[in-house]
Amino acid sequence: MEATLKEFERLTMNIADFEGEKMKMNKLNKEQKEEIETLRKKLQEASVDNLGNKTPPNSSARSKEQSMRNEFRKMLQEVREDYQKQLKKESDRNDELDQVIKQMKREKDMMAYHTCNIGTQTSIY
Repeated sequence: MEATLKEFERLTMNIADFEGEKMKMNKLNKEQKEEIETLRKKLQEASVDNLGNKTPPNSSARSKEQSMRNEFRKMLQEVREDYQKQLKKESDRNDELDQVIKQMKREKDMMAYHTCNIGTQTSIY
């Protein structure tokens, strides 16, 4: 019986360790995704800056080009923000569903445990 208890404790500790490790990896994954998005933004900004690098013949063409570039940047930023909001919303929803699944699994396991214990216990009275 003692060996079984030790094995159970070891397994419980392993599960706790794996859950902690999973949480760390998920956090690292989120941080890296944010870093990737930041780098993508910078790359897009640089590519917009390099659009039409030919020098226009006069200042009115230059200012028109600059205003078009600024409008394009603004549109690009709005699209990017909408996309990020959608990704965040989807990620949050997935996290919520994961929590619900874990809770349901715990409840199922507890029901199985209670059913098992009720059948094996003897009545004192």
